[in-house]
Amino acid sequence: MSDPFIPLGRLFMLIFVPVSLLFPIVFAALVPNRAADDSARIKARGMLLTLAMSTVVLLAIWVGLVQRLIGRIMSTEHPRNTDYRRRGRPHGHAARRRC
Repeated sequence: MSDPFIPLGRLFMLIFVPVSLLFPIVFAALVPNRAADDSARIKARGMLLTLAMSTVVLLAIWVGLVQRLIGRIMSTEHPRNTDYRRRGRPHGHAARRRC
């Protein structure tokens, strides 16, 4: 019997990671800047820009890892996708006797 919560958990993790990566930049962008002088505004803008660049880099890394994981699962090298009969490898009881 298949557990229906496994795909739901995977979908949750697929959505949770980018949301958790985007939360700090969204929060920082929505908070009003109450800097009194120009130097404080420039410093706050620079820090926001640094946070934005870091967020973009982390999202790019996450997308690359997800793409690699999905590619590995879909490839024929993954154990679930291997059909030993088509490749001519021995299987079953006869294979255990030969080895």
